[in-house]
Amino acid sequence: ATTIITPTTVGRTIGLAGGAGNLSLTANELATIRSANVRIGNTTSGAMQIGTFTAGADFATGVLTLAANGAISQIGALNLAASGADLIIRHADAASSVLLTQNNSFSNIAATVSGALSITSTTGLNITSLTDDLGVVSGITTSNDNITLTSGGTISDTVGNLISGAVLTTTSVGGTVLDNAHTVTTFNATNTGGGAITLVNTAAPLTITGISQTG
Repeated sequence: ATTIITPTTVGRTIGLAGGAGNLSLTANELATIRSANVRIGNTTSGAMQIGTFTAGADFATGVLTLAANGAISQIGALNLAASGADLIIRHADAASSVLLTQNNSFSNIAATVSGALSITSTTGLNITSLTDDLGVVSGITTSNDNITLTSGGTISDTVGNLISGAVLTTTSVGGTVLDNAHTVTTFNATNTGGGAITLVNTAAPLTITGISQTG
């Protein structure tokens, strides 16, 4: 089953768990949702701001989709560890960015973004292909914008899921292995705690602005 929560009026903003928005859902209200898949917003709704929310074991046991035609930002962490939810981001506004830079906890991610993307998770991040009620999102695609991935664990990809953008910046613990045919223009990577840094890239030229490997 899929639960869909979206404004009925185009451009209305969304606030989750204390975030600001015309359509506002508290953390307690979100906690009452029990569904395999949950989609909040669509590509005609306005900006989304997310506060601190720790999902229960029955919240989005499959996929959580965050969708907006405006900035997606945070003032608190999003923790999906209990439900194990995968995360899809659908963003349609080239004039804004997706900044999920709190101490979040999720692993599998797929995103289609019209602006810059910055993702932080305290656990390992895996770039993959995910499906919601709107269809399939594979890898991370931007409109040639910058992508920043920060992980408290490893950063990886599954076969056939590509990262497409401008500057790709990664920070990992235990290794970053991105060995599909990615298309970025610039790469900067920091890794601690052992493990390799690997990027396969088919766009030429590729500029390396820094590689830091310790531990």
